[in-house]
Amino acid sequence: MSGAATPRLAVSGLRVSFAAGLWGRRVAVDDVSLQLAPGEVLGLIGESGSGKTTVARAALGLIPADAGQVLLDGVAMPAAGAARRAWRRGAQLVLQDPDGMLNPGLTASEHLIESARLHPGEGGGPVERAEAMAEAMGLSARLQALPGELSGGERRRLGLGRVLLASPRLIVADEPTAGLDAHRKAELLDLLLAGRGAQGRAVLLISHDLPLVAWACDRLLVMVQGRVVEGFPARRLGQLPHHPFTAAALRAAGRPTPGHALNPEAEPSPRGCALARRCAGATARCTEETPPLTDRGDAHLLACHHPSAP
Repeated sequence: MSGAATPRLAVSGLRVSFAAGLWGRRVAVDDVSLQLAPGEVLGLIGESGSGKTTVARAALGLIPADAGQVLLDGVAMPAAGAARRAWRRGAQLVLQDPDGMLNPGLTASEHLIESARLHPGEGGGPVERAEAMAEAMGLSARLQALPGELSGGERRRLGLGRVLLASPRLIVADEPTAGLDAHRKAELLDLLLAGRGAQGRAVLLISHDLPLVAWACDRLLVMVQGRVVEGFPARRLGQLPHHPFTAAALRAAGRPTPGHALNPEAEPSPRGCALARRCAGATARCTEETPPLTDRGDAHLLACHHPSAP
C-alpha cells in the first residue's frame, strides 16, 4: 500500500457494543483498525459472530460506535444526518441478501434506470447507462423480469449493477457470494472487482470463505470475537506462522497447515485470548493475558502467544 496516497478508508480504534439484558452491554467490536488504499481490495474474514459485519456498518455510519475514528478519503465522519449521508455518498454497501437491495414491484430495467437517474454519470442518459450496465451484468435478456422471477445469482448481479451505477469510491461487500456455486462466485467477484485499478475504487470484502478472499484480495485481516488477530498479504497465505484460527480455516478448506487444533464446541474465554478454551496449544498465559496485535515484519500482524511454524 502506498504511503503517499490518502487512504480511501481509514478506521482506527473502533469499538461497538450492544445492549445485553436490562443494564449490560456486550462488546461486539473492540479496538479494530484498518486501512484501504485507493484501488486496494481488503478481505475481512472470520466465523459468524466475529464482528465483521458490525465493523462494516459502523465504518459506514449505519450503526453508532462507542469509540474510534473513521475517515473516508481523509475526511472524518460527520454527525448523523444530512452531512453524514453526503459524506457517505461515495461509499456503497453490497448486502448478503440481494432482496434487501431490490423493490419486488420494479423490473430489472426500472431498478437500473432509477439508479442511473439518482447517480448521473458519463455514457449517456439514464436509459443508455442502465442498458450498458445490464449488458455488463449479463442481464440484457432479463430487463423486464421482476426480482421474484430472477435467479439468486441474477438478483445479486442486479443489486451489484445498481451499486456500480453510483460510481462509488469504496464498496463494502458483505458476504456477496454466500450460497452461490464456485462458478457463480468467481463470476460475481470478477464483476465486483472489474475496473477498480483504473477508477481507484477500493473494496472491503467480508467473508468466512478464506480461499475465496485470498484469491480476490490484496491483503487479509482475520477477526476472532470482535478483535483483529492477524493481517498479512493474501499471497502469503499458508506461508506464515499463522494464528490458530487462520490455520484451522485453511485445514477446513483442504489445505494441510500446521497449527493447534481448535475445539469448536468450547465457549469463548472471558479473559485472555478468546480462543484459550478452544485451542489445544493454549497455556496459562493465554487464559490470563490478551495477546497484543504485533508487527512481525514483512506486513504480517499477529496476536498470538504461541503461533505455529508454517
